[in-house]
Amino acid sequence: MKLPYLEVLEKSPEGKTERRIKYPILSVTLRLGTEEIGDFPVLIDTGSTSCVFNAFIAKGLGIEKVEKGKKKQIIGIGGEENVHFFEVLMKVEDGQFSPCEVGFSPKSNLPYGGVLGYFAFLDRFTVRLENEFLR
Repeated sequence: MKLPYLEVLEKSPEGKTERRIKYPILSVTLRLGTEEIGDFPVLIDTGSTSCVFNAFIAKGLGIEKVEKGKKKQIIGIGGEENVHFFEVLMKVEDGQFSPCEVGFSPKSNLPYGGVLGYFAFLDRFTVRLENEFLR
């Protein structure tokens, strides 16, 4: 499956300059029991060990308190954060649902709906990133 990159216009922190950047974004659907939330954009993050989503997505699955999930500390560029993990079914693009453990961030500051990391995504698919920005 070959998918286009999503082009985003980004401004500098001062808001003075703009540049267009292309990101590897996929559409994801999550299911937990009879609840499903889907077709939301997620960034492929080759540096992330886990698939982590914003807390509002957990609410769409009927999870009222993400803190009830299995707590793990995630360390990244933004610092340390407690993320809470649940077993769900995940479907990427038009694929099949498969069981996996995904995390939900109470801080909800992730880009787009979240990130697709190594466990539950990159360990299951061969991903080739081709973008003139990366060359």
